[in-house]
Amino acid sequence: MIDSFDPVRQNPVIRAFIQDRVKSLGEFKSAICDRDEMYLYALENSSGLTEKACLRYYGNGCRILDAVRQLVDWHFQGFNRLDSFLDFASGYGRLTRFLIQELPSEKIWISDIDGSAVKFQIEQFGVHGMVSTAKPLEYNTVRGFDCILASSFFSHVPEKTFTDWLQKLYDLLYFNGMLVFSVHDLDLLLFGENASSCGIHFRPESESKTLDKQEYGTTYVSEVFVRDAIAEITNGKASCHRIEKGLCGHQDLYIIVKQPFQIFSSLKFSHHPQGQLETCNLTSELEIKFGGWVSDLNQNSQIERVQILVNGSAVGDGEISNDDRSISRSWVCQVKREKISYNDIVTVKAVNSRGLERVLEMGTLESIINSGNSSVKLTSPQMQAGVLAIAGMHRSGTSLTASLLENAGVHLGDRLVGVDVGNDKGHFEDKEFVEFHKAVLRSQSLDLDGLTLKKEIALEERYVKLAKELIAKKTSRPLWGWKDPRTTLFLEFWKQLLPDARVILVYRSPWEVVDSLYRRGTDELVNAHPETAVQLWIHYNQRLLEFYEKYPDDCLLVNVRKLLESPQELTAAIHQKFNLTLTPPDADIIEPRLLECDVANTHRPVLIKKFFPEALDIYLALDARASPLNGEPSLSWSQFSRSYSPQAWGFRDWWEVGSLQQKIKKEIQRIEADYQSQLRRSRSSQLQAETELEAARSQFQQLQAEAQQLNQSLIQTQTEAQQLNDRLIQLQAEAQQLNDRLIESQSQLQQTRVQLQQRERAIATMKTSKFWKLRNLWFKFKEAIGLSESDDP
Repeated sequence: MIDSFDPVRQNPVIRAFIQDRVKSLGEFKSAICDRDEMYLYALENSSGLTEKACLRYYGNGCRILDAVRQLVDWHFQGFNRLDSFLDFASGYGRLTRFLIQELPSEKIWISDIDGSAVKFQIEQFGVHGMVSTAKPLEYNTVRGFDCILASSFFSHVPEKTFTDWLQKLYDLLYFNGMLVFSVHDLDLLLFGENASSCGIHFRPESESKTLDKQEYGTTYVSEVFVRDAIAEITNGKASCHRIEKGLCGHQDLYIIVKQPFQIFSSLKFSHHPQGQLETCNLTSELEIKFGGWVSDLNQNSQIERVQILVNGSAVGDGEISNDDRSISRSWVCQVKREKISYNDIVTVKAVNSRGLERVLEMGTLESIINSGNSSVKLTSPQMQAGVLAIAGMHRSGTSLTASLLENAGVHLGDRLVGVDVGNDKGHFEDKEFVEFHKAVLRSQSLDLDGLTLKKEIALEERYVKLAKELIAKKTSRPLWGWKDPRTTLFLEFWKQLLPDARVILVYRSPWEVVDSLYRRGTDELVNAHPETAVQLWIHYNQRLLEFYEKYPDDCLLVNVRKLLESPQELTAAIHQKFNLTLTPPDADIIEPRLLECDVANTHRPVLIKKFFPEALDIYLALDARASPLNGEPSLSWSQFSRSYSPQAWGFRDWWEVGSLQQKIKKEIQRIEADYQSQLRRSRSSQLQAETELEAARSQFQQLQAEAQQLNQSLIQTQTEAQQLNDRLIQLQAEAQQLNDRLIESQSQLQQTRVQLQQRERAIATMKTSKFWKLRNLWFKFKEAIGLSESDDP
């Protein structure tokens, strides 16, 4: 039996975490092997805290299952339609323990190069097991699979075996099967590391303590490289799809389906929420105020709620900021102190509108406070208040300094300026302070970024009033501050309004700042007059020096180079000088690559020494007064004070041009390789398009024949319609003739009526005449004497 331990049975916090995520806690196989490298890696990144490591280990297993479930539901319509599933490079079962609650163990195969890992899973989970090999050609299995998963495997193999392993796994797929694997994208490469022209970079180092680093290191690939490899192994008979950061928000997921024309538009993949619990404050109203940030990377989705649970029961929902302009949003939730004791299990979770959730923090209230997690602090109303402002020339490392202070517990604002050109991690600038400074600069027709050499900037009374209102809004926080390079131009102004404020003055060598401004290339003034960059450095840093000389007890002068060497010494220096206690920032909060610059090893610093010697004087003066952080003074200029002759300059420039040409040549080769790759894909697409075109032509011909029949029917119908129209015209003509006759008959009838009326009037007139009367008397006389009409003479 392989040695293991069972944290779910031993720890109520972990048990509560698992119970909320599995169908049956009683059937959940929770044992973790002592040699599980995924667990040991989590332990190493959790400061040796077992509880945190287990939550991270189990949590990642859940998130991987959520991703796989979405893909299985899309392609197979559910796990119940699967007969065989292979988890390749499965380790000691981080995923398998969750998978067996979705799929019967007899339908699951696992494979790993570590024979002990395979044995552990067979014993613990009852699945089928196969020991893998270092060489793909030596890996044999007698069966195929409906679905194959290789998570965090291709993110470790070198170029020489990458395509071969992909071919091996693809060949194991049944018809209509699906292969899912994850990779590190080239975007995750450290600064200064470059991929080969074909789009892959391998570094011989990994979290594994047992595998050969040359065979199992850390691999980064481009999308072009992966698609080319897939096209090569499938001969265009399969379809693939990429889901950026689809695995635990870090690695890209690729899906290969054995269908050449698979449509992926119906796949609606959802990412888990992102977020963090940052503060845990006891307010004066005896409420515990939780706060942090959340974000949702899904399109047409949002964070639906941040929920605080105590012993599994919800006690409050966080109020999420409605700043749509920021990727991440802040949230706060206040819970009555009486509802939580130090031994209660507190869960902070974020849920998005897709129904996916993420536990941001979990543990007893006491463990959350004392866990050593530097991002969570419990403070009381009696905590010493303070204000920390950060100033310095643009491109001098003020953003890096701000990130350290925010991580250490200083509130730098509710709405921060986000990521843009030149600041990959964000500016950490309070938008309200930035807009205030811009408004003042705009009122005096100065550059809005503060790129000005004006020594005095007087503020109108209306801006003084606005500044006081801004301060009043911020003082609700016990320890707050702000960062904005423009602050350097207004140091004296803010000191008058905030006499107790402390200021972190950050500076960087003039040659590094100038080089950074040139490389950023977004400053019109510098682009038009390059030498202005040095003048601006002198102007800004002269103000820092003067302010430090005037208020030495309220300032901490820091060379950003020393800060990179000893980032956690910053909080110690702040405590020593200002008596403000901050939590040391996380060791990995900064990335030195973002400030790496090799200009110091060129003759460029000597140009500044030659033409702007006052810059050297200011830099030396700053170094002499700066906090050493690690116990030794900087005196950074000394290593660059060597002289260069014009001859050396010329040949150095010549060398740099040649080096640049070589880089350009390599870049052209890379572009040509990408072009060839795109051309191959285009040809494949063209073949597919021609097939589709032929089918479309056949369909068109059929439609054309049907259209011909319809056209003939239409012609016949039109002929009949014309005949009917002619008949209608004829009938209309006959009707018109009948109507004319009717009118004529009506006219004749009218004339007859008139004549009859005339005769009737004549008869009536005649009957009233004497003749008519004598005639009537005559007839009566004849009748009286018995004469007939024949007797008339």
